[in-house]
Amino acid sequence: MGEQTLLCLAGIIVFGALAQWLAWLLRIPAILFLLGTGLAAGPGLGLLNPDELFGQLLLPAISLGVAVILFEGGLSLQFRELRGVRGVLIRLLSIGVVLTMVGVAVSVHYAIGLDWPLAFALGAILTVTGPTVVGPLLRDIRLSGRVNSLLRWEGIVIDPLGALLAAMVVLVIRSGSRGVSVFHVLGDLAGTLLVGGAIGLVAAALLVMVMRRYWAPDRLHSPLTLAVVVGVYALGSQMFAEAGLVAVTVLGVALANQSLVQIKHIIEFKETLVVILLSGLFIILGARIHPEEVVNLGVSGLLFVALLVLVVRPVAIAASTIGTELTFRERAFLAGMAPRGVVAVAIASVFASELVAAEIPNAHQLLSATVLSVIGTVLVYGLLGGRWARLLKLVDPNPQGILFVGASQWVRRLAKAISDTGVVVTLIDTDRQNVSAARMLGLTIVHGSALSEHLIEELDISRLKRLVATTPNVELNALVCQRYSEFFGRGEVYHLSAGPESGRHITVAPEQRGRELLTPEWTYSAIAHRYGENGEVRATKLTSEFTFGDWVAMNGEVALPVFLLKKDSSLIPFTELGPKPSAGDTIIALYTA
Repeated sequence: MGEQTLLCLAGIIVFGALAQWLAWLLRIPAILFLLGTGLAAGPGLGLLNPDELFGQLLLPAISLGVAVILFEGGLSLQFRELRGVRGVLIRLLSIGVVLTMVGVAVSVHYAIGLDWPLAFALGAILTVTGPTVVGPLLRDIRLSGRVNSLLRWEGIVIDPLGALLAAMVVLVIRSGSRGVSVFHVLGDLAGTLLVGGAIGLVAAALLVMVMRRYWAPDRLHSPLTLAVVVGVYALGSQMFAEAGLVAVTVLGVALANQSLVQIKHIIEFKETLVVILLSGLFIILGARIHPEEVVNLGVSGLLFVALLVLVVRPVAIAASTIGTELTFRERAFLAGMAPRGVVAVAIASVFASELVAAEIPNAHQLLSATVLSVIGTVLVYGLLGGRWARLLKLVDPNPQGILFVGASQWVRRLAKAISDTGVVVTLIDTDRQNVSAARMLGLTIVHGSALSEHLIEELDISRLKRLVATTPNVELNALVCQRYSEFFGRGEVYHLSAGPESGRHITVAPEQRGRELLTPEWTYSAIAHRYGENGEVRATKLTSEFTFGDWVAMNGEVALPVFLLKKDSSLIPFTELGPKPSAGDTIIALYTA
């Protein structure tokens, strides 16, 4: 039994990571692979039975996992993102929630035939919009601006509210003939919000005090924070149903919006932890699903999902955003993006188990309908979300833009040549002369430090794909690559070579660097010396008669190829590993005068 348990636990972690990787490679929401893995391992092959594996620890463990996920989501929410749209968010979390709950209840009652009490329980559960799915989808779509902020805030804040609403409905259902007063329900609702909020704020204040006064070393900040999250969730849940979820969400938002201590190291730890938790939770929850119950919903189930996507969400968004400053296109995208995720499945799993134990007829259909809605909405929004955003012209269909940090003379020439090809170029520099010279060339340039949080917030990266750090300062280039890797990914942040280094003269550790532009001998000094004062930039198109080999033979002594504009309009920097030019591509190179 011990060996079997070990294999199951190891399999959950291993296959969870593989599913995440495969989803990234194929640009498909990871939830589909994770649920598929759970279904295959559980009801499919009979290799994983979570109820036997974890016993009575299963549901508490799922609840703790959800709590950590909501806390991590709260850490990503900044109040400054809501400038001008805070009123819209409030309406989404009030009018939108009520209309969604009612719409889901009506849809599932008439489409599937679920009794009204269970229909409203499902309506409360499906008010949540899956931040664990929305976040990755928005990153893949590269959506920015206020719609991006609204969707992330809605997805995270609405999770504890949805759980709370579901708990209230389940309380009414379980009360049955004994009845429960409206004042009782409202009292529990108010108590949950007040107690959860208070616990979260107090815990945030204590954590900030510990870190600000250096009562704990940096290496203990992450484990201490995790301990506080778990403790806060347990304490809140003991006092009021679902107050723990409110508490951890408030804790995360409070830490994210204070300015007394830095929490970046905590955020990085939590992001890694959440990826592992999400993988495990989806596989475990998938293994508990009875596929036949989902399949038995048949055409009625598909009709329910269609109503959820085509009627319930658009109506809720239309009512919540009417008369606001949002444009039609922004409102249309909000109406077309509401996938459900792990929180919905986890809540449905817990409440369905409670109602089945209370012998409520057809309670098992709560989980089946939730799983179907998760799979259906993830498929629809995951496969069509990017196309919908491009159709509404909210994103660049093929972002290839470059963000140059540093705007010295040769960089400006290079940026101008790239801009002339139609590729979006933005530069950042702290030197006023460089800024003025770039603007004289008609280039888009931002005056300020690339590491400034205010500058980063104001920067529109939706049309940018990569960063190239070209300052003379090797350490600054490394810091910039580190900071912007969270936006572009480590594979799309480049810096100039630091030159030959060894031993104590190594300025930046390898793990702190981005990718090296060009080859090691081309440092900033080497490029500036050869191409800075009197150099120029030329773009040369290759043909089947004039190949890259011919270009090198003709220009190898006087030119340095820096970028390759492929015939499909993608722009690739030259590095030690390539690229390999072919006919139809255009070489953008520095030349000596």
